[in-house]
Amino acid sequence: ESFQLAPYYRFSNAENWFAEAHAEWHLNGFITNKIPLFRQMRWYAVAGCNLLYFNQDKNYSEAFVGIDNFGYNKFRMFRIDFVQSFDATQHLNSAIRIGLHFTGISVSLSDGGHDSEW
Repeated sequence: ESFQLAPYYRFSNAENWFAEAHAEWHLNGFITNKIPLFRQMRWYAVAGCNLLYFNQDKNYSEAFVGIDNFGYNKFRMFRIDFVQSFDATQHLNSAIRIGLHFTGISVSLSDGGHDSEW
């Protein structure tokens, strides 16, 4: 639905067109049911990616994996994601995001990411 680590002002533009895509796959026990502790805790794996394309020199992408339904008993309101981002210059940014979800309300916290050049 949205980018998790994108530096929005860096990607503001006046291009004639751009493409944006968001995909998220909830595995709902497809992998975690094979691991006894995860099966008992009812934690579910999540994977996805977010893409933004302007032209060959200006693009941005993110890939993430995480655990949803994280918590214990009636307090299964957490989601933990590891997010890795890339852009056209191969700058990498990574972060661990912790999200809270209640009925109709969603809150997300991040460590702010760590920039590194390759």
